[in-house]
Amino acid sequence: MFDGDDSPDPLYVTAYWTVYRFLRWNILPWVSPTQWYDRIKYFFQRGVRGWSDRDTWSLDYYLNTWIPDALRRLKKVKHGVPIDMFEGLPCVDENGCSYHSPETFATAEARWDAVMDKIIAGFEAHKRMCDGLYESELGLYPLRRPVDVRKEEWEKIHDGHYAAICKLEERDKLIYEEGMALFVKHYWSLGD
Repeated sequence: MFDGDDSPDPLYVTAYWTVYRFLRWNILPWVSPTQWYDRIKYFFQRGVRGWSDRDTWSLDYYLNTWIPDALRRLKKVKHGVPIDMFEGLPCVDENGCSYHSPETFATAEARWDAVMDKIIAGFEAHKRMCDGLYESELGLYPLRRPVDVRKEEWEKIHDGHYAAICKLEERDKLIYEEGMALFVKHYWSLGD
């Protein structure tokens, strides 16, 4: 396949790897004692340290997997709003601006929710960029040319798919940069 030959892999090769991957990761994890040892070791490392050696292999990806869910939880159960979300909003007490009306608080809370949504979107955009293929949006990446498609047409399809991936990466890069800028700016406010 990769040496310039457009012919698909033989059926027995495809079948072997399909069965191997299925058994290795889903049905028979006990086949490899090393795999069980590693799973148990990483489980205890997370319990003791809060992170495992495996997490540091791609720390950014690991953070992308749990920070959005943690932020959604914080957004749902929060008990307050950072004070800078009240900037420009009227105060009830003219002397020291120490009390805000329920309407003002609702506006500030909506601002904070919007900031948290952008931070969540930034982490999720980074995860999509790490995954790279955008298969959930574009469909499966075309690896093999179907028999009924000419080589020139196939190159256009392949190049078009790659161009679409590049466009989605540009979109996600902007979302990521905005989310991370807000994450840094409001880092001290990410508590309940």
